[in-house]
Amino acid sequence: MLTLLNRLKQSGYAVWTEDHKIKLSRAGGEIEDEVRGQIRASREPLLACLEHNHIRSKSCFEQRNIFSVLPEKPRATFAQKRLLYLEQFNQQTDVYNIPVVLELLSGLDVEVFKKSMAAIVQRHEILRSYFQFSERGPGEVYLKIADTPFGIDEKTVTADSLQATLSPLLAVHHELALRPPLQVTLLNVDNGRRLAAIVFHHSIFDGWSLEVFLHELVQHCLHYQQGDPLTLPELPVQYRDVSEGYMNRMSGEVLAHHLAYWREKLKDHVALRLPTDRPCPTMVDYRGADFFFDLSADLSLRIREAAKRYGVSLYTLLLTGFNILLSKYTGQQDILVGTLLSNRHHAELTHSIGYFVNALAVRNQVEPESTLQQLIIQVKEELVQTQTYQELSFIHLVYLLNIERSTSQNPVFQVQFTVQGFGAHDVGENTLFRAWPVQKRYDVIRYDSRLERKTAPAQGEYPFDEAITYHSAWAEDIDDPEKIRWWPNNEQYDEAEYKLNLFIDDSGEALRCNLNYAMSLYERATIQRLAHYYCRIMVQIVANPVCKIKDILLLDRAEQQQVVRYPALVEYSEGSEPLLHARFSEQARLSPDKIALLAGEQQMTYAELEQRSNQMARYLRRRYFAHQDHQLNVGALIALQAEPGLEMIVGLLGILKAGAAYLLIAPNLPPEQVLQRLHESGAAMLLTQPDVLTAPQRHDLIGVELGHRHYRVESTEPLILTLQAEGLACICYPPAMPHSLPGATYSHRNMLQQFSHGASCFAVSADDTWLLAHAAAAGDGQWELWGALLSGGTLVVPGFLELEDTRCLVQLCERHRVSMLSLTPSAFICFSQRAIAANSPLSALRYVICSGEVLNTAWLMPWWEHYGDTSPEVVNMYRVGADFVAMKSLSPEQAGEYNSVGKPLASAAACILDAELTPVPLGVTGDLYLGEAFSSEVPLHAFVPGVPGKIAWRKTGDRACWLTHGELAWLSRGEATDIPGGWRQTAEIERCLASFPGLDYAVVVAGKSADTYPFSAYCLAEQPLVMDEVTTYLGASLPGNMVPIAVCQIEELPLDTYGRRDDQALFALQPKRPSVTPFIAPEGQREQYLASVFCEALGVNQLGRDDNFLLSGASSLNMIMACHRLNKELNQHVTLKSLYQYATIARLANYLNLHGSGQGQLD
Repeated sequence: MLTLLNRLKQSGYAVWTEDHKIKLSRAGGEIEDEVRGQIRASREPLLACLEHNHIRSKSCFEQRNIFSVLPEKPRATFAQKRLLYLEQFNQQTDVYNIPVVLELLSGLDVEVFKKSMAAIVQRHEILRSYFQFSERGPGEVYLKIADTPFGIDEKTVTADSLQATLSPLLAVHHELALRPPLQVTLLNVDNGRRLAAIVFHHSIFDGWSLEVFLHELVQHCLHYQQGDPLTLPELPVQYRDVSEGYMNRMSGEVLAHHLAYWREKLKDHVALRLPTDRPCPTMVDYRGADFFFDLSADLSLRIREAAKRYGVSLYTLLLTGFNILLSKYTGQQDILVGTLLSNRHHAELTHSIGYFVNALAVRNQVEPESTLQQLIIQVKEELVQTQTYQELSFIHLVYLLNIERSTSQNPVFQVQFTVQGFGAHDVGENTLFRAWPVQKRYDVIRYDSRLERKTAPAQGEYPFDEAITYHSAWAEDIDDPEKIRWWPNNEQYDEAEYKLNLFIDDSGEALRCNLNYAMSLYERATIQRLAHYYCRIMVQIVANPVCKIKDILLLDRAEQQQVVRYPALVEYSEGSEPLLHARFSEQARLSPDKIALLAGEQQMTYAELEQRSNQMARYLRRRYFAHQDHQLNVGALIALQAEPGLEMIVGLLGILKAGAAYLLIAPNLPPEQVLQRLHESGAAMLLTQPDVLTAPQRHDLIGVELGHRHYRVESTEPLILTLQAEGLACICYPPAMPHSLPGATYSHRNMLQQFSHGASCFAVSADDTWLLAHAAAAGDGQWELWGALLSGGTLVVPGFLELEDTRCLVQLCERHRVSMLSLTPSAFICFSQRAIAANSPLSALRYVICSGEVLNTAWLMPWWEHYGDTSPEVVNMYRVGADFVAMKSLSPEQAGEYNSVGKPLASAAACILDAELTPVPLGVTGDLYLGEAFSSEVPLHAFVPGVPGKIAWRKTGDRACWLTHGELAWLSRGEATDIPGGWRQTAEIERCLASFPGLDYAVVVAGKSADTYPFSAYCLAEQPLVMDEVTTYLGASLPGNMVPIAVCQIEELPLDTYGRRDDQALFALQPKRPSVTPFIAPEGQREQYLASVFCEALGVNQLGRDDNFLLSGASSLNMIMACHRLNKELNQHVTLKSLYQYATIARLANYLNLHGSGQGQLD
């Protein structure tokens, strides 16, 4: 009948009863014969349905949207099914309890309270209903009315034991499939107080229901107290009618229309990459906490006035501010948040109790160049449009669109925003009840703002001046507990369904906010800062309505100063030479016979290197004069492209002594990049070797061959040139720097400052031997090169073949007693593996310095176990080119922590900026910039504007964030954080792999294209690994969407010429991802049995052993049914979580084989 009634209503018909007869009319049209026939054929049940719903006039039919029915088995709603699933998934959880604690005042008789509760339960059928579902096949969940009468438990407790008694009562676990999820306990306290602990389960109750319940409870008690039972009008519909009505309405064209809208709305959406303090847990962790903060009455008034000026609701304006916060906090413009609607847009539901609330996904584009007014209008229009399609259940939508689900987070959105008059839930002024403050402790921010100014703000000054105070108190310390407003979400029963959930109570003069957060992800201090930022955004919204989004700031001036690190001046002792080559010449004069360079079987003393570099300087100037007929200008740039060896070092020093600056180019750099760098830098000469010249000669470029037979005829006396410390010394291109960024320029003074500070950090001396393991052209090699030559140490220069073979590097370190070793983390993994296998003592090694790549400290454990953690000492260093920025000494206790490179050194200037060149807050990922003081001698073509001050900020191409303790976390090179997995997920997978037995090292790479897997793991181990065991092991510790689909065992980690991990070579080792997953039949009796169970549960014809059944039509309901069947038919306990962790037939079968010997019907 519901289908017929809904079809008539949609077609413009009206049907009603008069004198037990059916009346039919159609607005503006004739009645079709087919419709008359349907009415006649359904006369008796249709007449009964109309009379049951009291449809006795045309207007009554037109005003009615939901019709009451009497099915044998009323179906549960999609939202109820989801909560039933979550109860099964998170066994014994109380996360969806809604507790109400009321104190019965002296004027209320206990029997009156009991009668009132019984009347409410009798009136609202849902309060005495529980769930039933079929055990096999894709069936339905039904609502069943309990046969047993409603009852209230009573307990007598002491005042001292009240809290201990109350807590477990409110945390009760409801058996949803056994009894109605409503429990009421009356506590008689020995001090005369009487408390009613009422616990609803969310599956039968929501926030609106709470208001209905409290209102009816007060009215019933008042009437029973006077001996006059309350008679309320009969409810138009019961909750069971809602599900039946929904299923009948939301079908056919109506469903298709709603589905088309949401499919387009959610198309290509990317989840928010929220910075977190801790990694995301494997399974969703509902432990949460609340952070309360108030917007002052003055600011709240201004926000309300601003909403009126803009012509939008208060909700719209507050959501706009929240969208801006999320955009600036994540660096994303596409912002999708969830919001809750009461879903009671039909008048019949106004006075009903039940779980009606529905979630909506609200998506907005927060573009920095948009004005605030444009964004507000966009949010308003989005809300209006979205609410038009609110009737489609969010849970139903997720199922129909087959949206990927994870055990670690909610589908579609992980952040929710709600504005509601929570004060309406109060029991109000009465002599019967007092709402008991359930939360034990609360924190409140009083946020105020003085927005009126007599003068315009000065340049660089922010358009607001804030005053924030904090209040933290215990409830019993407050003078008047009755003034504490009761909140449905309280700290004693804190839960966090989402990562972040902002509730705003608009019932009072001041807007009261509650930022609920997942404790598994965030520290309280982080949430406090987020609350500050939101308040600050709202201040700016009301203060400057014409501003652009990019001009809205999260940080005030003082906070910006905290996240921008300025360099300290480095003073030189009187008489010291502020030039690189002059400082080297001092070392040559002090220790002329000391070995300076070792390369293969060749060596060179400081005196020899001094003389040859003097000859090279004269040779370069003579060749330039011969070509140009004028002298080489001081500060001109000469490019150097040569294989590593003695002649490369001679050429580099010779360039500086000729009064020029050098640009090192890797010998194997692609020709187009070589030409680009030569053109961009404006190099005057190219000093190279014939067998490494890869780029075509520029017509105005002077080519000079690097070889001793050419320059050794020159005088060994040094040239006398006038040079300045601020003059250009070199240009460096870090190997991973995006091609759009120019090279970094360095003066002599800047280079000396960097290495002087670094030498003091490592106590460098002339006794040290350095290994030039980094490519000198990469910039990182500058540290080893100058670290050795400026301190009087020895530099070992490996050739290309030696650099490519880590066995050779281990042997070089032993043979030459290397004390200072600097490697990329990837190269160090290979080096460590070879050194441990060879049991090499490496007794002279003082420091192992990891730089050039992000370091996963989990892979240092084998090294520490073999060599210890003090000698040598392992240091994580961040360098860009010749910039020595930060360093941190590592220890085994830090293994597995996020990649901190320590606090920036005193000589370093560093800041992290967003896309609008604004400093980002703590914990927020941005682009890392390095800086130095402005100088007329230093080219500024590589600089970009940044934070005000006498600092030129240069973009590094790296992504980083500030940690709360002032350390710098280096996250990725270039745009690696924009790949699907991002830096944090790959690091988490690697940390999990590090603990797999028998696995030495592994790296995880996130795919960047459709033909690669989302995550691929590459493992190094002495013995062959069983890949299914590896993935099963990962599945037990990681969310399903983070388990690598491709796991490959490799013999050695491929490195590029800069010593970094070669991702392209790794991708070549794995099979291409097929466009269609091939079907592989289940193997063995257990896999075949599991396939039959899931085929039946999912309603599909076949499942391959590697098919993910979560992506094959799985829903919360059919997964519960599959779990029930497995538990019934197998002689072992199977949890719903395990089905999500091991979501293929092969992985689940392997898990069941490893965890229990039960065979059940398989025997």
